[in-house]
Amino acid sequence: DTPEFSAIENMVKKYCGAHSDIAKVLILVLTPQKNRNDKAYLCIMDCPDGSFEANCNGLAGAIKPFLKGIKRIQFQQFSKMNKEGFPDKVQWLYSKLPQ
Repeated sequence: DTPEFSAIENMVKKYCGAHSDIAKVLILVLTPQKNRNDKAYLCIMDCPDGSFEANCNGLAGAIKPFLKGIKRIQFQQFSKMNKEGFPDKVQWLYSKLPQ
């Protein structure tokens, strides 16, 4: 819980609420073991193939002004992830459906 992440969370919810093709979004912080200072956000998005790239660009543009401490964001489409080891119950940052 940082002011940066709170601002990003609000922007993600606002953006996703205006794009009905996005079912859910989760944002994690990636911290490589070799370089603990090289952090990045990982945005996992559940949306159709045809709108994934456009939503990545749109969401990245919406979030970019709030990237202060962590400057990079990467995107992964939920349907294309290797879900081995992915928790069954996840608290999604944004979800169209009740969690």
